Amino acid sequence: METFAEDLFNVAEALNLDGFTLVGHSMGGATVTQFALDYQDRIKGLVLLNSTPAERPDVEERVGRRTEREFTQPGAAGWRYGV
Repeated sequence: METFAEDLFNVAEALNLDGFTLVGHSMGGATVTQFALDYQDRIKGLVLLNSTPAERPDVEERVGRRTEREFTQPGAAGWRYGV
């Protein structure tokens, strides 16, 4: 995941992106979560779809364990949802 997140950072740098929202589905959720942990000052939002990156032990240590219910409840823990 670290390599994928670094690749994503290099793309964002090449495109001169700053303050963007990342969307990750399935394994992409783990990639964008790693990016958010490493480069949180570069993004303004994070959307995870059908992803469980918090089950990775290194992520659990850094952001704490949350249940699926916490991640899917509108407004929970500062998360925003849209249709």
